[in-house]
Amino acid sequence: MQCDSDEEWTQPFLDEEDPLPNQICPYATSSEISIKSMLEISSIDSDDIVLDLGCGDGRIVIYAAKHYGIRGIGLDINPELIKTANENAKKEGVDHLVLFKVQDFANESFDFKLSSIGLHNNNNNNNNNNNNNNNNNNNNNNNNNNNNNNNNNNNNNNNNNNNNNNNNNNNNNKLIYPTILTCYLIPRALKVIEPKVKKLIRDNDSESTNHKSIRIATIVYPFERWQHINDDNSLKIFLYTKDSIDIIPKSLDSSNPIFI
Repeated sequence: MQCDSDEEWTQPFLDEEDPLPNQICPYATSSEISIKSMLEISSIDSDDIVLDLGCGDGRIVIYAAKHYGIRGIGLDINPELIKTANENAKKEGVDHLVLFKVQDFANESFDFKLSSIGLHNNNNNNNNNNNNNNNNNNNNNNNNNNNNNNNNNNNNNNNNNNNNNNNNNNNNNKLIYPTILTCYLIPRALKVIEPKVKKLIRDNDSESTNHKSIRIATIVYPFERWQHINDDNSLKIFLYTKDSIDIIPKSLDSSNPIFI
């Protein structure tokens, strides 16, 4: 299904015989205006890393990389869509910032660090290259200083050690985990991933105060058992964070524990 306009929403549907084993949601695309709103409502900035669950042709991750220069990961169960996503990333010149992976995220964990899936921290690599250049310059300075004044050498070495410590601290503080989760999934699929998403957001927040809070934005459909904290009602976009509270859907029988 394709949505070419944000004003023409069509109910996604899944055939009785799923095209792929374990597929829980049909392929549906979102428009650029929806993607832009989804990222803006998530307060995106240059430190963020996007993870798109059910990425399809990769457009959300690619948009974030192209317009914000940030890294991103896309997961989808369909290998053909992952192939298309990789091709699209190359066409847009952002393939160095993104990674697309065939994964059954409904049944497999998507709680990971970038290094564990092959997407490394580009900022750290840049900092390491800068540090190497600085070290070469420092060595040249040290050679010159040795000929002039040993005391100056000692002072310079102390300053270099302090700078290296600061650089190491900065590198350690760089984000290496996804901070914005996005998805365009039907209610059945959202229900499957909801417990894992809640655990990911809440566990991450409790582990360290240095961690940036994870946000999740959905398009068209909200989570049934989770209260969103912000929304764009015109585009049907819903935002969830660690502050989102659990709720009991009014449409379900709360006396039946299978629905709670």
